[in-house]
Amino acid sequence: MGLCLVYSGMKLKPGQEILTDTRDHIVTAISTDYAAERTGAKVRRTALYADPSSVSIDEVVGNVRRNLRDNTRLLAVTWVHSGTGVKMPIAAIAEAVQAHNRGKPREQQTLLSVDGVHGLGIEDVTIPELGPDFFIAGTHKWLTGPRGTGLVWARSDA
Repeated sequence: MGLCLVYSGMKLKPGQEILTDTRDHIVTAISTDYAAERTGAKVRRTALYADPSSVSIDEVVGNVRRNLRDNTRLLAVTWVHSGTGVKMPIAAIAEAVQAHNRGKPREQQTLLSVDGVHGLGIEDVTIPELGPDFFIAGTHKWLTGPRGTGLVWARSDA
């Protein structure tokens, strides 16, 4: 619900794109598809790593840098991929996005959104330390909250 709320509420324009990983949860795929359909933006999916058994921070960040374009308005990533167990280097991805955004007006910058359900409550880090613009997570995993509970966190300027 949180992912859908954020992605369906994005202020996207025709010609802008949403970039996601090919391994993101089906909810990310469906929600970003709906957002693109509603706004005229496009969704582009790419693999941010080749082999889960040998993935590195440099590989992921390098692929993020290579795939960000001037028209990329949203980079939607999953913190921990449930299908592979890979924990994405969110803080390093956020740094790459910040570098990509330097000198651009805020309305042309890429926003970083994180599906954090599998990392929230198990990692000793605050959301601002990770550096996303949006962080969405259910609380039924490591926080053992009841199903249907969750959070949507956003930077005030996002």
